This record gives sequence, structure tokens and C-alpha cells, in this order.
Amino acid sequence: EFDENLLRRVCDIRYEDSPSDLPPPPDVSNYLMTE
Repeated sequence: EFDENLLRRVCDIRYEDSPSDLPPPPDVSNYLMTE
């Protein structure tokens, strides 16, 4: 089962690492559909 809290944690970490140069967010909807 997909853990939304884990996703939020990862997004927060990415944002804190480089708030001025964020890469495109991963396609989570695609991941959810394949599960």
C-alpha cells in the first residue's frame, strides 16, 4: 500500500535540500496506477 506520509517526507526533504532549484516532481499518479 502506498504510504502518503513517506511521500510527504521525501518531498519535504527534497525541498529543504534545494528550495531554489527543485527538479520536476515524480509522476506519483502513474506509480499509483501501476500498483
